[in-house]
Amino acid sequence: DISALEVVDSFVGRMLVTGGGSLWSNSSSVAYFGVAGGSTTNASLTVDGGKLITPAILVGYNGSGGYNSLVISNGGQVFATLNPSYVGLGTPGNTAVITGTNSLWNQVSSMIVGSAATGTSLRVEKGGALNVSYASSGAALAIGASGGQSNALTIASGGRLTMAGTFHGGDNTAGVAANTVLITGSNSLATLSLTRIGYGASLNSLTIDDGAVVTNCRVSVGQGNGALGGSSNSLVVTNGGRFFGDGANSTFVTYGSGCSNTVIITGTGSVMNCRAQPFYLAWSDSASSNSFSTLALLAGGVLTNVTTMYVASGPNSSNGFVLVNGGVLSATSLAFGNLLTNTVIMDGAAQMTIASMFITNVNQNFSFR
Repeated sequence: DISALEVVDSFVGRMLVTGGGSLWSNSSSVAYFGVAGGSTTNASLTVDGGKLITPAILVGYNGSGGYNSLVISNGGQVFATLNPSYVGLGTPGNTAVITGTNSLWNQVSSMIVGSAATGTSLRVEKGGALNVSYASSGAALAIGASGGQSNALTIASGGRLTMAGTFHGGDNTAGVAANTVLITGSNSLATLSLTRIGYGASLNSLTIDDGAVVTNCRVSVGQGNGALGGSSNSLVVTNGGRFFGDGANSTFVTYGSGCSNTVIITGTGSVMNCRAQPFYLAWSDSASSNSFSTLALLAGGVLTNVTTMYVASGPNSSNGFVLVNGGVLSATSLAFGNLLTNTVIMDGAAQMTIASMFITNVNQNFSFR
């Protein structure tokens, strides 16, 4: 039982835990890889078939030189049992990879990828799994926080992500932008819960690609919080990707203050299934406003199992735009929920199945091309 594990300043550190049955128990202190001092770079930890138990892991911490790494491979397992873990905290270019059947990172607390950091990445692939369980307030898993930009989470080639807690792609602080989440590959699966893509943040994205599946997901794409609006964020379902809601909550594109947030569903086999819940293209109240939210259903993309499709909702949602061009929209009803200008266009080989439609005034536009 090692009381403290630090790969630190002024040398290139390498730590390897390898072989089935190998155990590194660091039960009383956080495991640091690349720490303060300004010179540490390229420190690494590899858990290859062995096991590491620690309260938390910090890969690249507090002003180190950055570019540190964690690799969990060949059935290796990491259990972070108590405190928040970070991949990139105030340092650039740090990476973590979970790869291979039965390889696992189990996080019992929150995890942040790219806090006050840029170019940080976490990749789960080839049968590897990431489990995050944190039921308290705030994000259980955040990609980009405290001004973090251009950080990335990728679930690929049969990787698995399981969340018990809130997931933020772009967390609620000034300067957070351009963080990406990619779920790709026919055997890749992300089981999510409350998910915010751009929570008081801009230019963040979630892409579900190439047959990958996201399930049990309650999502908002661009959500304002106080003075911080959520703008120019996107959710893209493409190349046979599939998205399933949680069956209990609505889907939102722009919730509260923000603008220019987008959902695109494109390609044969690409589906968003809202599981008998409403879809709000934009929602506002008296204290918030939003504009230019977009839903595009293209080239065989399908939005289905929607109760009411709200093109706008609330007093201050305007210039919402729904384009069905070669795609399919299936909803119980379609509602223009306020007196401002919002638009629905059917173009090309589009299909829309709706039991009822509510158009309240001349500012609303519904057209066929």
